[in-house]
Amino acid sequence: MQDIHLNGHQQKILDSIFHHPIAHNLEWHDVLALLGHIGTVAERSSGEFDVSVGGRHAIFVRSRAKDIAPDELRRLQNFLEKASLGSADSGSDDVVDLPI
Repeated sequence: MQDIHLNGHQQKILDSIFHHPIAHNLEWHDVLALLGHIGTVAERSSGEFDVSVGGRHAIFVRSRAKDIAPDELRRLQNFLEKASLGSADSGSDDVVDLPI
């Protein structure tokens, strides 16, 4: 496992991703910054983002709105859970273990 250190803001974003009920004010730039910290993010010319975390890969479509859409947030939750970064792994600790 690879240790990824999260600062307070990054941990807050991770917690917000898995918050119930689903967050409706989670900004794309914060999500992309977190994903870039814990994995890799590459923007395509079409406005899509190739994201890799913990050996998993997904493509996310950024809406025109500044906040991530609820359906994309659900996809992101599922993606991160499969990458072993699920809600059980997010908490008050500032270190996240990711498979390499």
